[in-house]
Amino acid sequence: MKKNTGKSILLFVLFAVLTAAMITAGCLRHIYLPEMPEEGAALGWQNWLAAVWWILTGLFAAIAVGSIAAFPLKKRGWPASVKLALFVIALLAVSVGIVMGTSALGVDINAAIISLGVGGTCIAIGCEPLMYDMVDIITVDGFRGTVTDITLRCVKVQDAGGNIQMIRNSEIASVVNLSRRPSAAVVRIPYDPEEGDLESFEEKLRESFASLADSHPDVFSAPPVYQGVDSYDADGVLLLVTAEVPEEKVYAARRLMNRTALLLREKPAEEAEAGE
Repeated sequence: MKKNTGKSILLFVLFAVLTAAMITAGCLRHIYLPEMPEEGAALGWQNWLAAVWWILTGLFAAIAVGSIAAFPLKKRGWPASVKLALFVIALLAVSVGIVMGTSALGVDINAAIISLGVGGTCIAIGCEPLMYDMVDIITVDGFRGTVTDITLRCVKVQDAGGNIQMIRNSEIASVVNLSRRPSAAVVRIPYDPEEGDLESFEEKLRESFASLADSHPDVFSAPPVYQGVDSYDADGVLLLVTAEVPEEKVYAARRLMNRTALLLREKPAEEAEAGE
């Protein structure tokens, strides 16, 4: 992580300095605005120099902006919305460099701008499933996780277990935003009515889960909540317990809740053995 951070910072500094040097030299020596030759005359070296200068300035600026997205300022890096904004800025820098560079060669800038506008519209249409709702934690076509990267072609989503799914933008049919509220850790605990009094077991269940928030404050901000009987059939009863936790803590919360339920079921057996 530190090695990658150093590389991204070095890349940013290098190309930021190059961009500033290009802009300074271009403005002081009037490289950006060469005199256009008379109609029918050949382009001078100043025009070719201006074209190259514009394109390199845009390219260097784009690399500098793009390297910012690699700064791991948080555990999971920048939010996906910030990465997308940086990508758009970088793309805009390259586009401006190309448009102004071709203009220095005598190309009609109005036609170039129109082409750029059409290209931007195509990009917007391609990214529409993502742009309408900037999200970080999402469910996409049944896969749930944190958005780690967004490009023009696909979105990368990493679940709490570290698995990464690459989904093409054109294949995204529905997106559910989970960033605006905590995620739900859900466990269903089997219970056999023949084991004893259900109400007594429910009370013990509430007491056991109430202490989880105190013993594991890094996972639970509030105690898990017993929701009651989730289902009942010939095989027995399923009791539902839920907890609101951060997305990255969902798996840890489930394990702790299942362990608590298991220990609660083992306790009566241990007490019975001790009584004998």
